[in-house]
Amino acid sequence: GSVKARWRRFVFLTDVAWAKLSDDDEIGDSLVSYDATLKLGWFEALGGYRVYEHPGGLLGTPSPTERQIFAVDLLAGLTYSWIDVRLKLSREPGVIIPGLERTVNPTDDWVAPYLAARLINDFTRRLRLETLLGLGAFGVGHAPYLGWQLTTWLAYSLSERWFLSVGGRALGMRDDDVDITFYGPMIGFGFRFGGGG
Repeated sequence: GSVKARWRRFVFLTDVAWAKLSDDDEIGDSLVSYDATLKLGWFEALGGYRVYEHPGGLLGTPSPTERQIFAVDLLAGLTYSWIDVRLKLSREPGVIIPGLERTVNPTDDWVAPYLAARLINDFTRRLRLETLLGLGAFGVGHAPYLGWQLTTWLAYSLSERWFLSVGGRALGMRDDDVDITFYGPMIGFGFRFGGGG
């Protein structure tokens, strides 16, 4: 979920995401099986400035009757990340060796700075493409040395206020002992309180 606001050339963005991935299988012929679950929570609060705006969109021409734009926003702020990993290892009982089960469940969270750029383009008065590229963490506190995301979606206006959107998101974290990437499609709907971008 996200909330976006703009006042003149000042822009504000909040975004929250939650994901859960799980997998279970056997490790070869070792009689050992695993059950792994990874949960990720993400919240970002960013503010910034619209550094460029071209009326008419990137490929269009300005029109006094239609509000279409191509815009570039630069943003900065904070993110909160939460990771929970659960790994359960089980060994089936053998002829001599008894069965065994172990579970580890590390959890970590952190707040870190974040920088982002957002590109917006109206192809028509109903069709808008929006892309956000973000980098953060930078090893501040006990955050990873790099957190990143690439989010892009295409929105279609059903009316002046309501719109549908489809797109995708990739969200990653890198450190000496962390290498996580989430990615996948998104579909949603939204409500626009005001006009413009």
